Amino acid sequence: MRQFLYSFLFLGFFDTLWNIYISSDYDKMIHKIQGSSMSFEWMSMIWAYSFMAFGLKALVIPRISANSLINDSILFGGIYGLAVFGTYEIFNFSIFKNWSFSLLIKEIIAGCFVCILSTYMAKRMLLRRGMDVSMMKTDREFTRTNAAKVS
Repeated sequence: MRQFLYSFLFLGFFDTLWNIYISSDYDKMIHKIQGSSMSFEWMSMIWAYSFMAFGLKALVIPRISANSLINDSILFGGIYGLAVFGTYEIFNFSIFKNWSFSLLIKEIIAGCFVCILSTYMAKRMLLRRGMDVSMMKTDREFTRTNAAKVS
């Protein structure tokens, strides 16, 4: 449950910071598409962050090794961000006439960073609380574990 909670909180926090920064660009584009300003459906946003947090919890955080927290967060969090935000942005670009290509690129890159930071922070909080949920071990840990079994 803490994996989900940390994922949800960090995704929401970092993505909200990005959205505040980019909101004027989005508002202009949305106005072109629908003829009015953006409006937020808070419940829908909570559901969206819940699904993304579930993905981080189930697919990403267990793959992060305590021994290579930064590198694994960059690799697995970045791939997850590319998949999630890339799918969202490219799908919107394909169906909305005035979807901005430059904003598409910015959003995909920012989405990768949001997922990298969220992965890193969630895993770090779990490790600080003694809750290592890694499913991967480093070669050294694997060798030590197997050597202990043989002895």
